[in-house]
Amino acid sequence: MGRRVAVVEPDGLLRRALVSGLAPTGSVVEEFDGGRAFLRGLTEPRPAPLSLVLLSFRLPDVDALKVLLRLRREHPDLPVVMLAGFGDIGLFDEATRLGAAEVLQAPVNAELLQSTFLRHANPD
Repeated sequence: MGRRVAVVEPDGLLRRALVSGLAPTGSVVEEFDGGRAFLRGLTEPRPAPLSLVLLSFRLPDVDALKVLLRLRREHPDLPVVMLAGFGDIGLFDEATRLGAAEVLQAPVNAELLQSTFLRHANPD
């Protein structure tokens, strides 16, 4: 079984671009348009654990930093890469302090996305 990545991004165009950018990694990518759907998905049985989470700062239904905190508490070894938009720059330090593996400024090109995946995804 390959690596699993969760992409939690409310913007459909950006989410599809992230999924496309991850395609060359051969990972199974699960898409979520909000934090609550993602958190519900964590409780469902899966054939393999997540290797990486790409989490947008801007979620319509829940505070992304609270999602990050929950992930740190329940899955401390799971790397979480936060995706920041133009207005989110001030949150970089806070996300890192709370346990984000990295913070990327969107939009993210495919090369950066793939190198981020290789740096943070757990080995098989």
